[in-house]
Amino acid sequence: KSFHGLTLEQLERLTVHFCDEIPLGRMLPVEIHELTRVMSVWVKRTKVLGKMSGIMAERLLQRVEFEECAGNEKAKPSAIMYSMAISAWTECRGIAEEGFCSSKKAARLLGKMEKLYSSGDESMKPKMSTYVAVMKSWLSCKKKNSAQHAANILQQKILVDPLLVDEDPDSVEERPPSAISKIIPIDVYTFNKVLNGLAHSGEAGCGKQAEQILQLGEKLYNDVDIGRNKHFKTNILS
Repeated sequence: KSFHGLTLEQLERLTVHFCDEIPLGRMLPVEIHELTRVMSVWVKRTKVLGKMSGIMAERLLQRVEFEECAGNEKAKPSAIMYSMAISAWTECRGIAEEGFCSSKKAARLLGKMEKLYSSGDESMKPKMSTYVAVMKSWLSCKKKNSAQHAANILQQKILVDPLLVDEDPDSVEERPPSAISKIIPIDVYTFNKVLNGLAHSGEAGCGKQAEQILQLGEKLYNDVDIGRNKHFKTNILS
């Protein structure tokens, strides 16, 4: 049965069912599967519903987290669940209200994934597309230090290793090494937007960080192994 045709009222009712009506610690694998499908519907409706989608998607994720903490051995939040919840927040386009920031919520969930991955859960390794989405969310946010948050992701996660870019492992294995090119998963417009954000932030140390990022970008562009990605070439705007 498809959930995508559900009304908002029906979608809310299903969310309440999964979060509040199933006894804690007793959620079945089939129910977790259905819960994940409901999450995907909330995410797809983010552009219409805004932060409501983020709230509901994260609420469903938390329910599975609670199941695991309650000792349900069949319940474990997946990387897909975390990625969907992050996506719901990043699609809010940097909503920043008093006491609320969608970019901060996305970054917090990404931090959870990184912590789980660092603790030995290989399945929780964040995809490069997730880092890019959170970075762009910070670029859309008007909160203080948003530019620095975006720049930190660019400098520490995206530019440090272009091989992190999403690839299909099977297709990569089938191709000869010479046919596998490293790429930088952002365009020059986004790169320059980060530098521009730093330039206008007025915060201490932003000028130096912008210079470091620009130098790193030029180094990557000139790296023979990356094949001088022409789409990434830094220009006069930087």
